[in-house]
Amino acid sequence: MKAHLGCIRRKPASQALPRPSLRLHRASATLHQRNIRDDGISKAQWDLWDKLMTEDGFSASVVPAQSPFGQGLAWDRPADDDSVVATVPFQYILSDQLSPSFCPGIPESAALQAIYADEENSWEIKIGAALLWAVNQGPTLLNGFWASYADEFMPDLKDLTSTLTMNLSELRLLEDTKLMHKSLAWQSAVRKAYNKFIACPAFVAECGEMPTYEQFLWATACAESRAYSTQVDGAEVSVVVPIFDLANHRHGAVVGARLQPSFVGSSIELHTHDVFSCSSNSSGGELALGRQRGGGPPVPEARVHFFSNYGDKGNRDLVDQYGFTVPGNPLERIPLDKQFGGTISYKNSTEDPANSFPSQPGTPPLTMRRDLVFKTAERLLGLDPASNGSSTATRVTNTAVAAVSAALHNPAFVGDALQHLNTAICKKEEGSLGGDNSSSSSSSSSGGGSSKAFAEDSAGKRSWYWWWRANEGVLEELLDSAIVCVQPAVSAECLERVRGVLGPYFELGPVRARMQAAAYSVVEAYGWRNLPAYNSITRDGERLCVHQAEEHVQQSLLLGFSSPTPQKEVLALINLERSGDAASSKVSVVEGGGLAANSRAVAALLNRMERKLLAATALALLASLKKALDC
Repeated sequence: MKAHLGCIRRKPASQALPRPSLRLHRASATLHQRNIRDDGISKAQWDLWDKLMTEDGFSASVVPAQSPFGQGLAWDRPADDDSVVATVPFQYILSDQLSPSFCPGIPESAALQAIYADEENSWEIKIGAALLWAVNQGPTLLNGFWASYADEFMPDLKDLTSTLTMNLSELRLLEDTKLMHKSLAWQSAVRKAYNKFIACPAFVAECGEMPTYEQFLWATACAESRAYSTQVDGAEVSVVVPIFDLANHRHGAVVGARLQPSFVGSSIELHTHDVFSCSSNSSGGELALGRQRGGGPPVPEARVHFFSNYGDKGNRDLVDQYGFTVPGNPLERIPLDKQFGGTISYKNSTEDPANSFPSQPGTPPLTMRRDLVFKTAERLLGLDPASNGSSTATRVTNTAVAAVSAALHNPAFVGDALQHLNTAICKKEEGSLGGDNSSSSSSSSSGGGSSKAFAEDSAGKRSWYWWWRANEGVLEELLDSAIVCVQPAVSAECLERVRGVLGPYFELGPVRARMQAAAYSVVEAYGWRNLPAYNSITRDGERLCVHQAEEHVQQSLLLGFSSPTPQKEVLALINLERSGDAASSKVSVVEGGGLAANSRAVAALLNRMERKLLAATALALLASLKKALDC
């Protein structure tokens, strides 16, 4: 699915449209004042951006900027009262509909008419063909806008990492058979469309030369990863809008689009609502800030980035369509099978097993308390004051307040503030291990206990999923173990680059989000949903829920992956970086090697590792639940 931008409705052509004030519902169209130079943006990109801002109908309160997430958009000045981010004329929009309101020339193209008329062609193929056609028109279309924009602001094919662009070996790195087969079928459909519609005389006649399959693959991959879904005259359409397509994704960002009518032509506005989702460019950390409209300009020490929302998507959908994985995606779920192993049967297969009674007499229903799951997850993270001393909880709360306060005053300090918060919580967890036995016993009997306790088995040995906590010590241990397997030695520079790629996956925020996702996975599968189901809850039934869920997750780790721990992914990333690292002794440098040159393989490995981390988190939660229910 595409990102959704709300509803846009065009007025009927016969209706007189008032000409709006240039300052009404839009940002001013002044040239970008480079008071804060972003070195990640080239002079050619700035020149094109400034040229766009002088064109009639274009305006923006944002500018292109580099961020920890790649090139995106950052606030250049405060948004207007209605929080308009950017305004783009309709004629610069590419759509999956042959509308005269959008890019001129496309509705009259015989080659594109054939593509749009074929119902087998998806919206990605239609917009991809339109993009490729527009780029090949050169200066004859909108003064060469699409040729220049694609050259400066759209990624090269080698930098696109969706599964559409992955070869078979890269798809296998995902270790996700279902996604691999889906991707291969999608690639086949794109190849079929190329052979039928692009490599044909009609398209060649209009473009001057025959585009290669790689060029069509690039255009289609750009379309699927940069398009928005919206409504025009009540019908859903897919559109690629310049400027809008540069925004990076942030779950929870609230954005929308609307039509801005005028006598000279219609425009589309991208706007945000009351709360902005932003982070600092100068820090690897990130923090969502509630900033009300009219809250003042960004602080001068660092750029504040603007984020769009690609939709409520788990990591499988994100890597499939966009080619990236969110560390600790709160929308990720483990598909727990409530009839795993075929040991339970139900009277009515159409009923929800979580609310049904099993047909076998004496077998408890697979239903459990929601609050038990959530409280256990909180205690594992050390967030429940009842599991430790109140003074420690107060100290952690004060540290959290200090972190947010520092971020509000200067986003450049977000990383340091979050590090202090992480340290305080780690100290809290360690301190709970040294408490008296009565406190520990009380914590366990209520379904809690320290996170370290549930990383060990009954014999005191560390469990094989101990790395669910994913803190800095876990990352260093994984790196140390991987280095032992690498010969010759890895250079410090190479190791630092790998650590930089892995770092965001081993921070406090993703750890919490994974525990939240694991808890919701259990609750959605086994939590009560109505009063009869709640009244039917028994301790034996809850034990059965936990047992089946634990068995399912263990099987997914042991059978679904080539190794159950993230050790293999860490080692693979080190070897990829070493392939282009001249500083590593006795290593023959592969031309175009390194992590940057193997972005698709890196995307597949990180997606695989994140799924393992979530599974390990679920096992820690289930082990804690089992211990609580056995007390």
